[in-house]
Amino acid sequence: MVSVIINNYNYGQFLKEAIDSALNQTYSNIEVIVVDDGSTDNSREIIAAYEERIIPVLQNNGGQASALNAGFAASKGGLICLLDSDDTWLESKVNVIVEAAKKNPEAVLIYHRLQRIDANGILWGKPHPSYLYKGWINTKVMHSGGHWRFAPTSCLCFQRALLERVMDIPEEEFRICADSYLADITPFLGPVIGIEEPLTLYKLHHKNNWFREDLNQDKELFLKNIQFCEIRVRVLNQTLERLGMVERVSLNDHLTYQYFKRRVGQGKSILKLSLLALRCPVEPSLSIRLKTVVKLWLMELGVIR
Repeated sequence: MVSVIINNYNYGQFLKEAIDSALNQTYSNIEVIVVDDGSTDNSREIIAAYEERIIPVLQNNGGQASALNAGFAASKGGLICLLDSDDTWLESKVNVIVEAAKKNPEAVLIYHRLQRIDANGILWGKPHPSYLYKGWINTKVMHSGGHWRFAPTSCLCFQRALLERVMDIPEEEFRICADSYLADITPFLGPVIGIEEPLTLYKLHHKNNWFREDLNQDKELFLKNIQFCEIRVRVLNQTLERLGMVERVSLNDHLTYQYFKRRVGQGKSILKLSLLALRCPVEPSLSIRLKTVVKLWLMELGVIR
């Protein structure tokens, strides 16, 4: 069985499409759990209309981590797929995931690309992420300050045994972006498998947390991201310690964090930041690292933002 956990908060305008995409999978052995996190719109009326076709979990507002924790507690599947209520899946998604799990039984995380779409359903940009990881990447992630390019919530599927080791997600720290907690710890516990197909349609709208077009223009957002990086690394190291593991990560190695710090006048010099980019072990090739360095210098000189 595959458990699908849909987390929802006031996304009634998108929710039905998300639920339908989970129910209409070509793979049939699925349970669809819809966790409503205290919505005040018409979400609960939409959920009620599905009756026994889904498993509803209705709770007071506690944030995304609380919703995912509740969904996992209600689940029974050996594979756990996550779906944000403003996204949708292609109908083959779960079948592709199950086949990948059969071929890679040691993989603790199976993930795939997404395709962004605008409010009118028009494709936007190229499938993301551009690079996929396969196998053990724990050493690379450790030497990158815990950073690696994973896909967002609706592209992630975990082995139940993995989640039983690391749940619950800390609810105070991860009211949003709760997938970060799971993606941060996963590489240290087993192989990850990236699938090239874009099996999720990711809607772009003004409430997206993962994708914000205005990020490079808003100092307040830089400061929030600095704080969140610090929270993630602190929680990751605490979790590694709790699990009896020897690995630890440092923000000194975290390129994105150091870039944010630089943008608010607190980080490494542009030379040190460039050297950090050149040796970033989670980037797949020297050419990509060099492109990152060029972009850093262009931003430093004000040529691009």
